[in-house]
Amino acid sequence: MKLSVLLPYKISTNAFYARMHWTKRAEIVKAFRDEVFIAWKSSKMVPPHDFPVKMVYCFVLVGKMLDISNLSGMTKMIEDGLVACEALPDDTPAYVGEIIIRERRANKKSKINFVEIEIDSLL
Repeated sequence: MKLSVLLPYKISTNAFYARMHWTKRAEIVKAFRDEVFIAWKSSKMVPPHDFPVKMVYCFVLVGKMLDISNLSGMTKMIEDGLVACEALPDDTPAYVGEIIIRERRANKKSKINFVEIEIDSLL
């Protein structure tokens, strides 16, 4: 199954943890959780039943690209959002067995950052 989620922020893992007050981080985490909830509920998708799953995140970003490892913070917030909206029972290794992170530049006319997430069983 495939889910598209708008990114409320384009933020590197370094920026999120190194130079930010905890209240701002909490605001960002909530914004990601809200966007995941909206995307999941509007998709009318059924949660996976076979675990563990493989999740492929493809970030489509406007402007400057980020280092792949700097996308891990946004990946974690999205994964936590999927657990919060009950799309996944948990994000432990028993349920999420593999994560792949990719990135591509958005169309030049686009002004929206988003991520496409493919969720498939590893079994």
